[in-house]
Amino acid sequence: MTAGLYLHLPFCRVRCPFCDFVVVTRQQDKMKRYLAAMVREMERYRGLSLRTVYLGGGTPSTIAGSQLKWLMDQVCQRFVIEPNPEVTLEANPEDITVASLYAWKAAGINRLSLGVQTFHDRLLHRIARASPGDAEKRGVAWMYGLPGQTQEDWQHDVETAVGLGSEHLSLYALTIEPGTAFGRHAVSVNEDLQAEMYTWAMERLPACGYEQYELSNFAKPGYPSRHNLVYWRSEPYLGIGVGAWSFLKGVRYRNIETFSEYLCAVETRGTAWNEEDHLPPERRAREALILALRLSEGVPEKQMDTAATQTLTRFERYGLVERTWIEGTKTENRYRLTASGRRLSNQVFCELVL
Repeated sequence: MTAGLYLHLPFCRVRCPFCDFVVVTRQQDKMKRYLAAMVREMERYRGLSLRTVYLGGGTPSTIAGSQLKWLMDQVCQRFVIEPNPEVTLEANPEDITVASLYAWKAAGINRLSLGVQTFHDRLLHRIARASPGDAEKRGVAWMYGLPGQTQEDWQHDVETAVGLGSEHLSLYALTIEPGTAFGRHAVSVNEDLQAEMYTWAMERLPACGYEQYELSNFAKPGYPSRHNLVYWRSEPYLGIGVGAWSFLKGVRYRNIETFSEYLCAVETRGTAWNEEDHLPPERRAREALILALRLSEGVPEKQMDTAATQTLTRFERYGLVERTWIEGTKTENRYRLTASGRRLSNQVFCELVL
């Protein structure tokens, strides 16, 4: 079995008001202990083949380059790394220096995922983010629908990224989760404006040479995220670290979400699993269908059950789904979302949930 590896590094300087991920602040003194726990957790999967490695968080770029190299050395000692792997590091633009770039390269990192919300100071202030510097303009992950953000603000941000030659752009609508600071303060979003921003990006970016290969992701030829494709194609992945998810042999696992409890669990029993979901074949197939429909390549009709085919045929009449013939080793009928379907994807997916 070949899998993608996700390493969750939860350390952040501060928690952003919109963040709903498993992160910790003021825990840097436990960094060495946490990395050692991650390595111990890896032990039970020794010998697993990996095609991608993704270091996410949290803010992995706040960790010293020497520590990241040590962690990646441990990965290489325990797993079989396939040729030409994609090794991604999530980073804040303000952490980028010449020294950090050399350190990350020495650790085996060959792809950076930079998180940028906007270039506009007034909007960054509203979401408690630092003002953008020159490094910020190398970002590839963008957020739209921020409080006070206009369509003109959004278009300026995207055009700036395009002008800087970014090979990959991920565009995410701001969502308000109950447990976040925005949720507690009842911050709202303008969903109609978000839809307009998304529609503009879907029309503009292909004209600039980007393919929308997934609902929220656009890439120049040869630059899609291979690691994220593992998720969307329902391929196996292993998650290491607090709150990390795994999907192995058709079973979904989740690690303990509390930092201190995670450390104790791994140190005493070598694993931090606290949730297992053995998916029935029908549900597994339907979830795989929904994930595949996020991709522009769509899903082969032969992989769908009768009920799913009927549902998508109905949406085809509404103009939300289309059938295409893909030429490859053999011709096959595939379903994929249209531009209108991408805008209303949640409605399509809800109809497909068992």
